[in-house]
Amino acid sequence: MSVVTGLTPPGALGTPLKEEPMSESPEREPVSLEDLVYSNMVQVEAITRLLVDKGIITPEELIDEVKTVHAEQHKKAGGVGIS
Repeated sequence: MSVVTGLTPPGALGTPLKEEPMSESPEREPVSLEDLVYSNMVQVEAITRLLVDKGIITPEELIDEVKTVHAEQHKKAGGVGIS
């Protein structure tokens, strides 16, 4: 099992992720929610670009699926959240 460490130093959003085996990194620095959200967004964007660039999905299929998943999550949350 590995953990993600060194997401970004303060004020340096965009620093690449570094994976280390869990046994070598027993103590981890706290990571801000902003850094986690940013890291997640960058990863999703990269995967999306690869899928579209390789012709696996079209931009239209992506938009349709995002709408579908959003509606499902909105329904699961009882209508609470971003519309």
